Amino acid sequence: MLAAWSARHAMNPDGMSLVDIAWACSRGHWSEAVNAYWNPLYPAILSVAFSVFRPSPYWEFGVVHLVNLTIFMAALAAFEFF
Repeated sequence: MLAAWSARHAMNPDGMSLVDIAWACSRGHWSEAVNAYWNPLYPAILSVAFSVFRPSPYWEFGVVHLVNLTIFMAALAAFEFF
């Protein structure tokens, strides 16, 4: 629990790239979402969350963690269903 709390604002470089793409999508710059390296679905989901919550830079990673938890819970429910 302490490790999770101390790393609540930590993000690896790949995650930062996905967050940058998500912010570009939420601002309507759709050409930045399509590239040969990143899958556009996760940044699209993040951009919806950014559009809904409009987080400040302090809460940006919190919203990302909330989206990740939601995706995890949906995957867990799908595995339990099937």
